Amino acid sequence: MVEEEKPPIPQLVQVGEISEEELKQYDGSDPNKPILMAIKLQIYDVTPSRMLYEPGGPYDLFAAKDASRALAMMSFEEKDLTWDISGLGSSELQSLQGWELNFMDKYAKVGTLKATASSQSETTPVSCNHP
Repeated sequence: MVEEEKPPIPQLVQVGEISEEELKQYDGSDPNKPILMAIKLQIYDVTPSRMLYEPGGPYDLFAAKDASRALAMMSFEEKDLTWDISGLGSSELQSLQGWELNFMDKYAKVGTLKATASSQSETTPVSCNHP
């Protein structure tokens, strides 16, 4: 059995504060770039789980996007790939917090996503820190 040669894992890159448009280049289509994903505007390098997030992987639609709402709702719908978590219920916000803690434990934070006017709704993101 011949083992397929895997591309080397790109070196960890700190991207700083970038726009959603800039984030799109980190979708896994270029094996020389890391695969990045955001939760609550915080960008994580998910390259160590390349098989999950690369094109054709089971979670490829989350790559190079902020998937906050989709993760909170356990949705695979394109319309839910946004940082806007307004209108979510407490159980969805708890689910999102669980995802965020998982990502903080498993992946390196490499930057912050700028929420642009085109990606914002009339509301601001809701904090998960309820008293």
